Amino acid sequence: MAAWVWLSALVAVPLVFLCALAKRAWRAHVMRTYTAVPDLAFVGKPRAGGRLQGTAVVCGGSFAGLFTAHVLASHYTRVLVLEPEQWTFTPEARAIPFPHLPHRDVPGEQTPTMRHSRSRVFQFTALHAFQVLLLRFLRRAFHNVEERAADAGIRIGPAHWGVILDGNTLLTPTHKYCGEDHETLFASRRAMESLVRALVAETGDVEGLDGVYPAHDPTIKFVCGTVTSLGLSPDNKSVRNVTYRDERGEVSDVETSLIVDCTGITQAGLKLLSRALNDASLANLRVEYNPKMYYESIVIEGPPDFDERASKLNIVHPVTHQPIDVSRTGFFYAITPHPSGEHRAILLGREEDRFVFGLGGWDSELPPTWDDAIYYARQITNPCPVPEWVFQMLDILAADGRKERITISSHRFTCASRVFYESRADVIPTNFVALGDSTMRLNPRLGEGTTKACLGAITLNALLHERTPDHRSFSKTFFQRLALRTGSLWDASKWLDYGRDTTVPCEGESLAEGRQFRALNRLLYVVFGKNEYAAETFWLGTQWLVPSTDILAPSILWAVLKVALFGK
Repeated sequence: MAAWVWLSALVAVPLVFLCALAKRAWRAHVMRTYTAVPDLAFVGKPRAGGRLQGTAVVCGGSFAGLFTAHVLASHYTRVLVLEPEQWTFTPEARAIPFPHLPHRDVPGEQTPTMRHSRSRVFQFTALHAFQVLLLRFLRRAFHNVEERAADAGIRIGPAHWGVILDGNTLLTPTHKYCGEDHETLFASRRAMESLVRALVAETGDVEGLDGVYPAHDPTIKFVCGTVTSLGLSPDNKSVRNVTYRDERGEVSDVETSLIVDCTGITQAGLKLLSRALNDASLANLRVEYNPKMYYESIVIEGPPDFDERASKLNIVHPVTHQPIDVSRTGFFYAITPHPSGEHRAILLGREEDRFVFGLGGWDSELPPTWDDAIYYARQITNPCPVPEWVFQMLDILAADGRKERITISSHRFTCASRVFYESRADVIPTNFVALGDSTMRLNPRLGEGTTKACLGAITLNALLHERTPDHRSFSKTFFQRLALRTGSLWDASKWLDYGRDTTVPCEGESLAEGRQFRALNRLLYVVFGKNEYAAETFWLGTQWLVPSTDILAPSILWAVLKVALFGK
C-alpha cells in the first residue's frame, strides 16, 4: 500500500508541475498572439547590431505616423515622414500647452464652434478616450512624457470612466488596479496630438524652450508632401522608391527600405499598391459600412472650485462605494447603450482645464444649445434614467453665465472601413505595411482609434527586432499579427452597429449578421454589473491588456447562463 502511495505521488507531482508549465506557456502564447503587451518590452530598446542603413518612409504624420516615426528611429539611420497638411509644420501644432481655439460663428447655428486649421482630421475638436496601453507605450518611448503632459494640462489618473452598460454600472476594478501601471490619460485630441508631435520632434534637453521646439531628432525628417506613386523592384516583391509632391508642387524620388502607410481614412496605400502592381482586384480588400453615428462635443469652462463642489455630490466608486477622488477623475459618467434598445449616449468628462459634455448616437439628433442638450440627456430612460447627480454637476458647470460661452463641435461618422491586407499577403511587397486607420477605421463611439494606431507601431517595432523588411515574410507576418490583435475590434464594433436598423451594412451583408453576438453581449452587460471578476476581465480587455477571449472564461459563461435562465 505504501509503495502504491509513493508511486502515485511520484506520478502526480510531476504531472501537476507539467500542467502548470503548460498553462503558463499557453497564457504566454495567447498574450503574445492577441495583445501587444509582451512587445512593449522592445519599445525604446536599441537595435542589435546598430541601426540599418537606409530610409524608412512614413506616409502621414498624425498619431499613427508619429508613433511609427519614433519607433523606426531605433532601427533606421533616416526616417522620412511625408505629411500633406501644412499646418502641422507650424509652431502652434507643437505648442505646449495647446492654445485654446477661438470661437467661430456658423451661419444657421445657435452656438459657436471652434475655429482651427487641422482640416484633415475631422475629429480634431471631438472628445477622445485613451486606454492604459497607450500610456504604457508613451512612458517607455519618452522618458519625460509625464512632465510634458503636465505642462500641457493633460490629466493622468485611474482609468475609471463611470461606464454604464445598457443600464448596468460596470464594476470598474480601479480600486484594485490603482498603480501607475494602470493609469491612462484624459485629454482633448488637440492637446494630445500637440504633445506627441512635440515629443517626437524633441531631442536632448529642452528645458527653457517655452513650448517651441526647433531642434529635431536628426534621424527623423518631416517633409510637407504627398506620395503620388511607388516604384517596385522588377519582381514586384519590394518597394524600391517613393515619389512624392511637396507643398511647392515639386516632385521628388526617395529610395526606401521600408514604407509605412499611415495616411488614415484616405487609406492611400491600397490605391498606390493597386496602381503599382496594376492589380485592380486589390480594391476588393476594402469593405465599408455606414453606422450613421452622429455626435457632438460641448466644451465649457469650469469654476475654480469645481473639485470642491463636485466632491460634495458624493459620487461613489461602484465597487468600494467610497467617494471617488474628483481631482484625479477624467470621465465622470458614460453611457454605452445596447443598439437594440437606446440609440442615444452621453459622456461627461474633462479635457485640460475645460469640461466636455458629449452627446450622440446612431442616427441621433444633435442638440443646438446647452438647454437642448440637458433636455436630450433627460430623455434617456431606456433602460434607466441618467442619475440626478450628473445634472447637478452640469448645473455647477453652467452657473454664472458659463453656459452662454460654450462651443459645440458636431461630427457625423458615416464610413467605417477595413482593408484585409492579410488575405492577399502573397502579392503585397515585403517592405510595405500599413497601420492605424489606414487598415481599419472603427466607429469612434468607443474611443479606440489612437490606441489602435499605437498597437500597430508596437507590433511593427517588435517585428523589426526579429527581422528586416527584405525578409520574404515581413509584411505577411506583420499583417497577420495585426489582424489577430485587432480583428475582434472590427467584428465587435460592426456587429453592434448592425443592431441598429439605421445602419447601412457592408455590401453583400445584412443587419442580421452578429445577432448571436449581440444577444450574448446584452447578457454580459448584466453580468458586468453584478460579477466583479467578469467586470475586471472586461475592463482589462477594454484597456487592451488582455485578449478579448478572456471574457469566455467558464466562470463568466456560467454567470451568463444563470442570467439567461433565471435573470440573475
